[in-house]
Formats: sequence, structure tokens, C-alpha cells
Amino acid sequence: MKKLPNKLLSPKDTVIDDYVDDDGILLMTNVHQDDTGLPIIVWASMKMSGSGPRIKVQNNYLKKPTYNFFSVSIEENPKAVSKKKIKITNQDLRAVFDWVILNKKCLMDVWNGKISSMDFVRAMKKVKIRDLLKFPDELPNDRREITEDDMFILCEVQQKRTGLSSVIYMFPNFFHDNDHNIPRIKVHNNYSSTDSIQDNNLFTVTVEDEPKVTGNVGILTRKDINEIVEFVNVNKEVLQEHWHEDDDVHTVKLLKKVGNNPGDDIFDILDFVDNMKKATPGKD
Repeated sequence: MKKLPNKLLSPKDTVIDDYVDDDGILLMTNVHQDDTGLPIIVWASMKMSGSGPRIKVQNNYLKKPTYNFFSVSIEENPKAVSKKKIKITNQDLRAVFDWVILNKKCLMDVWNGKISSMDFVRAMKKVKIRDLLKFPDELPNDRREITEDDMFILCEVQQKRTGLSSVIYMFPNFFHDNDHNIPRIKVHNNYSSTDSIQDNNLFTVTVEDEPKVTGNVGILTRKDINEIVEFVNVNKEVLQEHWHEDDDVHTVKLLKKVGNNPGDDIFDILDFVDNMKKATPGKD
């Protein structure tokens, strides 16, 4: 099965085809905004092909159904795939993910033909806007952009070291002013282990008793964000020490895994140290 060059698709994911023929349309039930709490129309259906369980999401904000849509998988960690550009915002896409998680059981019952469309509409739960992921664009006084020089200071920590869905970046307090005395880390807002570092694909998590998440969290789900916050809580003292002392190797060694993502076999700082020790036996 072919793979699509889509930023919303994890490299290990199977493509969910977003094409539906005329017969398939007849098996689909469109559910409007007033019934779901979402800002777009979604479509539920019985199983139609060899693809995994999925819904269709209308790729625009019109109040009437159109056949311009993309797919979202029905699972605990939903994913979106489209052959064309997804035109709804990341915030609204996360809302769809939340709605799928909230209604996973009845969506699967429809998919497997266990209940009718009418029964689905009756059983379906409306997502509440206040339950959706909403974060401010930035922390107060956190407008400093990451420069090329900063790239040499950031310590990349791959998923295989944390168990998280995304790469994180530790860095020391290079702001040197009182407005930035709260330790923090940066997190990729996608699932890639090799994506380049840019301001628009990173968000911030503060390292404190109640971590704050700010910025564009991209395609990450509520579950992903909760795991990242848990990771910060579990490793708070280690991360705070790094903020003040900046010892990359020591810190990465002490980090405790939280999630179950094995990650990719990407060469990182600990691999470098291990190889260096092998090349110089007897040296610490």
C-alpha cells in the first residue's frame, strides 16, 4: 500500500484512502455541527473497503454537505490522512480527534454494522468546546525566536529515550533575564523523529509544579499532551537541573520514560558517548 507525503501521517502509519465512490456515499451518514459540537460536518459509515475503521471529515466550513473530505482513523490516537491539502485548522482537527475518542464505541458499532445510523445519532455524544485543547500562543515575555546559534545549545531527546510521541528539546537558560526564570522545554508538534527545528513546529512546556503548555501543538492529541506533561512532572528535578547546569549527557541518562513509543533507531548523544567509549577503552 502506497504512502503519502503528508505532514499529518506518521512514517509508520498505513494510508487511509480518502476516496469514496457513488455507492459508498449511500452508506455514509453526515452529522452536522449542531449535533457534534464541531465546526465542520463529519460522516460516519459502515465498512466499505479494506481500509481500517475511519470517518470522513468535510474539508471546509460549509453548513451543507459536500463531497470534499478527508479521513480520520477511529482509534485511541486518531490520525488524519488526505491526498489533498487539509483546509481546516489544527485546532479544529484536534477537536475532531477528541470527538472520535469520545464516540469511539458507537462509531465502531456503525462501522461493523451493529447499529443503524439512527441509533448512532441517538448514542453519539456532543463534544464540549471547553474540553478541547486550547493554549495561548506564547508565554508572557517568551517572544524570543530560536536562532541558528541556539541550534548548538538545544539538546535533542529522541522518542526512544522518553517513550513520548514527539521529540523534545532541552536547553539551558540562555535568556539571561528575570522574565525567563521558569525552566522550560520545547516539543515538536508532529510525530517525526527527523523534522528540522523551526519556530512554527515547536511549542513550549514549562518545567514547574503545574506545567503550562503554550504555542501551536500541531497534530498532537490530548493523550500526547497529557503524556508530555506527565513526563515533565516525573522528570521535573532533572530538567530543572539541566536548565541551570546544562549537562546534556548526564541529564539524558537520568530521564525516566513515561510513554510506550519505542521510537526510531536514530543516532543520538548517548549513542555517540557509547561509541566514543568503545573507541577509547578504559576511558570514562
